[in-house]
Amino acid sequence: MTSFISRVGDDGVRVTSARVLSEDELADKARRAEQSAVALQIRDLSPAEFRGMLASEELLGDVWDAMRADLKGKADTASKDMRFALAANRSKDFYTLAGTLKMVGKFRSYAQSLYPGTDLTDGLSDATITAAWKETVARVGT
Repeated sequence: MTSFISRVGDDGVRVTSARVLSEDELADKARRAEQSAVALQIRDLSPAEFRGMLASEELLGDVWDAMRADLKGKADTASKDMRFALAANRSKDFYTLAGTLKMVGKFRSYAQSLYPGTDLTDGLSDATITAAWKETVARVGT
């Protein structure tokens, strides 16, 4: 592959030069392109996009709502802290995948306790949430 470099010299004349990229440079360029594609798939979500993801992935939305309902009226510090975290998270200006995975990780065992006899392991796994995130990005575009 040939790379072209164009610049304006000190004398105001545009100079274009070409050179062939090495295999390492080509591999690095491909790696950067792949990283950019992945970054687009996991870009931040707006509040509307995040709500859309919760609605389309019903289990995530149901668990979120069940936790909020279960915590309502509880006066102990742990419940207040959890209520605060859920409400604060719902009011963000944007959502990151890393932050969402961290939050779900904190509440995973509590969420499971609300559904005795139902295994939420797959539904609340990092892989499932990441896939839902990527589907949301693909659905709304980049």
